[in-house]
Amino acid sequence: MFAFMCLGSFVMLPITYLFADHLCRRLDVVAAVGIFQQRHLQRISDLSPELYPTRLRATGAGFCFNAGRVLASASPFLTGWLVTELGSFGRAASTVALVYLVGLVVLIFAPETRGKPLPE
Repeated sequence: MFAFMCLGSFVMLPITYLFADHLCRRLDVVAAVGIFQQRHLQRISDLSPELYPTRLRATGAGFCFNAGRVLASASPFLTGWLVTELGSFGRAASTVALVYLVGLVVLIFAPETRGKPLPE
């Protein structure tokens, strides 16, 4: 499911910002992007706690979930720089979609937790 959501977000962001030029089309596409994005974040919230022992579960999951927010605080500066370098917001947003490919690569190394007991 995580891979599907990463792939869907990776495909839908460029479609939204490069090809949906009319407002009605853009609203339809943004709805699809929202579905992929929210399910993606939900999968992270489901997977992360299963990786930590009981005594660190809340701390580990909370740290990992919020570390992304700290890193994302640089995104306004990154966006401005990308728009300047690439010439449009659509191209900059499409470039940022490459982060979902990173998510797919990380997923290759993630441990499978299905059917396994939680770490003590």
